[in-house]
Amino acid sequence: METAESRTSLLIGEMGLQRLKQSCVLVLGVGGVGSYCAEALARSGIGKLILVDGDIVAPSNLNRQVMAQFDTIGQPKTAVMKARIHTYRSDIQITFMTKKQMRRSSVSQSILSLMPSIRCLLNVIASHIVWRIRFRSSPAWAWPIAWIRPRSRSWI
Repeated sequence: METAESRTSLLIGEMGLQRLKQSCVLVLGVGGVGSYCAEALARSGIGKLILVDGDIVAPSNLNRQVMAQFDTIGQPKTAVMKARIHTYRSDIQITFMTKKQMRRSSVSQSILSLMPSIRCLLNVIASHIVWRIRFRSSPAWAWPIAWIRPRSRSWI
């Protein structure tokens, strides 16, 4: 019988699927990049997501952010993203916070230092704060999971 995870199971196996269901990823920034990251992680079978973003859905988000729709304008991006994901994954655990709540939270440093995170932040100051917290806890985790750099133009 086909299930929602059938294709993922073919790709990574049952043990891989179970490992995904037991995993948690922190997504910092649920905008143009972060909304698609959260969507892909949820659809892949991740067990828990923590979404952090202090912004609300704006009309300028409609053409580039997966959760933005006319009826979600003015709502917090993290709450809208959680509702969207729960329309197709009822078993996923999603926690969401605004950046302000994250700053005030006494667990923010432990959250940032213990789990893999995907940084999708445009705000340079917020990115620097996250980097400093991560570097203090473990220099090995201080660098982004995926480092994107411009192509070399040595051929010109």
